[in-house]
Amino acid sequence: MAKALTDKEINQAMEKIKKKHEEYALKYSRELFSYESFKKRYLDFLKTKGVIDVFLFAEIQALEDKKNEIEDKIAKRKRVKEAGDVLTKKEEEIFQMIAGYPEDLFHDDARIEIRKLMATLKILSDNLNRFSYDISNENRHAYQHAQTILKDFMIQPFSGLFSKYYRELSSPIKKPSEIEVLEQQVIKEWGTALSTFIFVLSKVKNNEEIKDFIDILKTVQDDFRLTIFNPLI
Repeated sequence: MAKALTDKEINQAMEKIKKKHEEYALKYSRELFSYESFKKRYLDFLKTKGVIDVFLFAEIQALEDKKNEIEDKIAKRKRVKEAGDVLTKKEEEIFQMIAGYPEDLFHDDARIEIRKLMATLKILSDNLNRFSYDISNENRHAYQHAQTILKDFMIQPFSGLFSKYYRELSSPIKKPSEIEVLEQQVIKEWGTALSTFIFVLSKVKNNEEIKDFIDILKTVQDDFRLTIFNPLI
């Protein structure tokens, strides 16, 4: 059986609790770490004639648990802010890289990268169609699949994933989280198509025109930060 605290140890524990309340009230919140509230709990406890050791230990533990919970929330907010700062910086870099690209104003609320990439892919589509006749049978299916992705936004009414994105943008009750998910999916789909065009066209030999066109596709891929997406093959 554990030895009961002496009067001196009880006084030391009470002083520790008081100092912790004062420290945490100043650093975090006077409301959450109110020493007056503790004193009321202490007086109420004395009326119960319970074991003071257990009460004091529980109070000290509750103080530390509450402090740790707040610290965890502060750290989480800091991580979220840092992640947000990184994303903001990346967005600013992308905006600088794509500033000179054309823009398709299919919807005012559409993400600017999508508006610009859409306009660029439309311009490139004629050559993508023309060079499809130079593709070997082995790679034709993947190339045509990538072309189908672009057809989703070439003419209205839109189709496929892009159609869903457009409907969400046009909805009177917008769902920002859903729109953001669709934006990421659209960019991934277009990035995958672009990587497929580059991969398949690079298999065509002895064609300087296609080689020059691949350089253009790679520039678009780099400027829009789409190199992370793998081809369909």
